[in-house]
Amino acid sequence: MRSKEEKIKKRGNRLGMAIFKVSLKTFGLSGAYGLLYFVGLYYLIFDRLAVASSMAYIKRRFRRYNAIRRLAGVYRIFINQGKNLIDRYYLISGLGGFDIELYGYDKLNALLSGSRKGIILLTAHVGNWQMAMTALEKLDRTVYLVMRPEDNAAVKETLNIDSEKGKIRIISSDGFLGGAVEIMNAIDQGCIVSIMGDRSYGRNFMDAVLMGDKVGLPYGAFSIAAAAKCPVVAYAARYPFQWFVFGDLWEGKS
Repeated sequence: MRSKEEKIKKRGNRLGMAIFKVSLKTFGLSGAYGLLYFVGLYYLIFDRLAVASSMAYIKRRFRRYNAIRRLAGVYRIFINQGKNLIDRYYLISGLGGFDIELYGYDKLNALLSGSRKGIILLTAHVGNWQMAMTALEKLDRTVYLVMRPEDNAAVKETLNIDSEKGKIRIISSDGFLGGAVEIMNAIDQGCIVSIMGDRSYGRNFMDAVLMGDKVGLPYGAFSIAAAAKCPVVAYAARYPFQWFVFGDLWEGKS
């Protein structure tokens, strides 16, 4: 399990990021997107772990797909992942912006306005969740992302993941009690705490059924919400080819 985590973390390097940055500044979004079709093909051919983990999702989400359509689906996931990273850099670098619509804004605002406490936003590695967190700044609350320290220096530098600028902050899940103390304090201060609900890393999980097969999903967000007496709001994505978990949730369960 640990070796898979390392492979997931270490994709991407400074040279690759630099090429995309130059392409983005020179040719704009369309030029940077164009490079992705070659990069995506490279991963499709050579990154067996990424293909296998994405295929575990594709074959359950699209059960009628034949082998060729399944591979095409995996390829689309790789392309969309690259686009999301490019979009994120495009936004934070000041090269341009996007019109971001926050679905459920009124409901979130009502929950926050009706209580002194904050909320837990149950998220996952689907869609461009980084930009979704940026959109939460419209609620005028500090947003804390509970996450493992990003150890890929190239990705960290390019996407500014650990930055504490503005209203988006980081709580390390590798800290004391998994960051529970910091999470409780943030909720008591009326902040929004985003917790990923798709990776258990082999601990503190419960069996559930997802797309017809068993998975082990972490329950920490619900335990903390019960202790803090605050609501849990689920984040979801509309687009099936923006599944960026890059891990087989069903492995060892079927």
